Amino acid sequence: MSRRSELLGAYLREQGLSVRVREVDCRKVLHGHSQEVDKANALERQQVPIPTDVHIGQLAGNCSGFRQHYGFLMDPLTRMEENFPIAFTVLAYKQASQVVDLLRAIYRPQNWYCLHADQKSSVHFRQAMEAVSNCFPNVFMASRAVKVYWGKFSVLEPEIVCLQDLWTKGQWEYVINLSGQEFPLRTNYELVRILKAYKGANDVEAFVPDYRTVHYRWQSFLPAPHNISLYKGGVQVVLSRGFVDYVLHSPTARDFLRWCQNTKHPDEHFFNSLNHNPHLRVPGGGTGQRLSKGSRAISLTVARLKVWKPGYCPGRKYVCHVCILNVRALPWLRTRLELFANKFYADYSRLALRCLAEDLHNRTREQALGRMGFDVLPYQRQTFVRNRLPG
Repeated sequence: MSRRSELLGAYLREQGLSVRVREVDCRKVLHGHSQEVDKANALERQQVPIPTDVHIGQLAGNCSGFRQHYGFLMDPLTRMEENFPIAFTVLAYKQASQVVDLLRAIYRPQNWYCLHADQKSSVHFRQAMEAVSNCFPNVFMASRAVKVYWGKFSVLEPEIVCLQDLWTKGQWEYVINLSGQEFPLRTNYELVRILKAYKGANDVEAFVPDYRTVHYRWQSFLPAPHNISLYKGGVQVVLSRGFVDYVLHSPTARDFLRWCQNTKHPDEHFFNSLNHNPHLRVPGGGTGQRLSKGSRAISLTVARLKVWKPGYCPGRKYVCHVCILNVRALPWLRTRLELFANKFYADYSRLALRCLAEDLHNRTREQALGRMGFDVLPYQRQTFVRNRLPG
């Protein structure tokens, strides 16, 4: 073993102490050992105090101690990752400790992170997020805070604010948008391999809308400008730098954004429609063709795993029709292709989040030391990659 590998291995072992789970064998849980899953499920139901927003703010007041306590990886681990920076937007409104756990899992010094705290959030939460962002040169608060209301333009607005802010930062290659209640299923090494395999394509879900959607959300405002056909899809996206350039600087995109301000749930059709109107020639965009005859699907996504009722929900807990994931979901999550999973609650998903963090760290270590590969073929075969527009 080379001297660099020895030093890297020692560094990663030390950082891994902060994520090691001692109550259960997370490897057995992830591989579906029924007794260990039952044990973890029983432990997860126990009420354990969660660090308050005030506590997180106080911890982050000592930046070196905060970074060490949480085990943030402060050095690029591979040359490939260092040369392919990723940008992230993180929109959150509560539970600073859970946002910190997410940030720790995705943090690398070459990447960029825009944090947006809902203007309606508590003062303590906003102060905690500000304190955390001050501990890293590549993490910052959005330049403008928005009061976010479900179904309104204010859901999309913070994404645009963060994209504008990120554009002024380093030369990142892709941007991934997240909420504070999500968690990665892929390591940073794996994300880079996947995004390179996309070859500039955007991962943006789209469906031809049904009559109810058209009537309820858009009918009063049709037609959309520039002959744009409207598509509906999830707000979770993975966007190339070229696409973001188009969103921020194209007069067509600006016109469409202004039109979207009057519609309902614009976060579910702004990116989706821009990406799948081929006459716009959006960088990384799709052909707009249906996946099969009779299907409403234009493009499916691997950006995010999100289960809507009555879909498969191992813990059988739904909030607003969305499955809340817990340790019983881990064996299933291990088999998924998605980049991130939604949604977790800090009190309900405590051990699930900790086991995922431990597994991510272990894979990060093995990949950095060259002892574990990663198969990108399933991502290269995604229809949005194969159907991306040329050029």
